[in-house]
Amino acid sequence: KLSGDVSFNDPAEDIEGHVDHTSDGSITLALERRAFRLRDVQQETKVGPVVVDLVAGGSNGTEYVHAHVDLTVQDEQQCVTYPYPTRGGVDEESLDAASEQALTFFAVTELHGEDCGIFI
Repeated sequence: KLSGDVSFNDPAEDIEGHVDHTSDGSITLALERRAFRLRDVQQETKVGPVVVDLVAGGSNGTEYVHAHVDLTVQDEQQCVTYPYPTRGGVDEESLDAASEQALTFFAVTELHGEDCGIFI
């Protein structure tokens, strides 16, 4: 059974003059049930603090994806529910074959003052 939690912090050097902008969040997985939760909290945006939650799960034909956005300064929230996406014709054998392919160097770019290699 593959499941677990992952946390992230994505600092951005400068977003519209906000030097200390960060995005903090977490991802919780329960792959045996095709379920996950992604939570992202951004304290400084153009509209103030924003909290985004994506929750997916369900079973027996009731699969769903909930998207919840909370604009705390405006005291506004929106929650939208979508049907869970189908696999779309990609089977496990195709994914396994693609994962065996070696990456090829494409280019070098700069990100936050650091050189980054791009591989495809």
